[in-house]
Amino acid sequence: MDFLTLFFGWMSGIVGVNLLSQAGTVQKPKNVFLCDGRSIPDLTPLYSFVKLYEGWHPYGQDIEGKGDYTTGYGSMKLLRPDGTTIRKVYKGEVWTKQQAELQLKYYCERAARILNNVLVSSGYSINNKLYYALLQTTYNFGFDYLNWTTCKTIISLCRGTLDLNLCAETYKLHQSNHYKRLKQYNVFGLGWSRRVLASYYLIKGVEKTKKQIQLELTKAY
Repeated sequence: MDFLTLFFGWMSGIVGVNLLSQAGTVQKPKNVFLCDGRSIPDLTPLYSFVKLYEGWHPYGQDIEGKGDYTTGYGSMKLLRPDGTTIRKVYKGEVWTKQQAELQLKYYCERAARILNNVLVSSGYSINNKLYYALLQTTYNFGFDYLNWTTCKTIISLCRGTLDLNLCAETYKLHQSNHYKRLKQYNVFGLGWSRRVLASYYLIKGVEKTKKQIQLELTKAY
């Protein structure tokens, strides 16, 4: 066997080892990290999601026909800076965008503090994308959701992982099942399912407007 044959054989072995090494490497997603509840992460992506999905309206309206009025970015209550309730939004109540953004901030920060307590008490960490999705889910259920079995199950199944696909699918499955158990599902199921799909994309880092979600999903899960 001549020198060139030996040389190219040696080089092929190195290339093969490198390719195998690269194939076995799991790349960490960009801007994805674990939240252990000891601090509140940057909530800007959550604010952006809520604004995009809820849309803006400056005065109190009963959009869903439930007798509850919302204004700003879907706010149903006027809050103190610590997120506690002053009173419900009343019909025709006018907010400026600055007021609406402050109210959104108060709400999300209180929700984050509650979620942090859940994480610390469980000893679990979840990735920030799932963290945002769980916080926005409280827009439907209120702060108590973060202590419900559905939320804690999702946290447990997704603890310690940066796998966004896994977390998105887990959230979609368990949150959809939660909605299906509610008596009002026959009436509000499509809207709830669209909210789940929007959260699914939030976890995966895909930005879609409410209109895009509506066009994509035309039947409840």
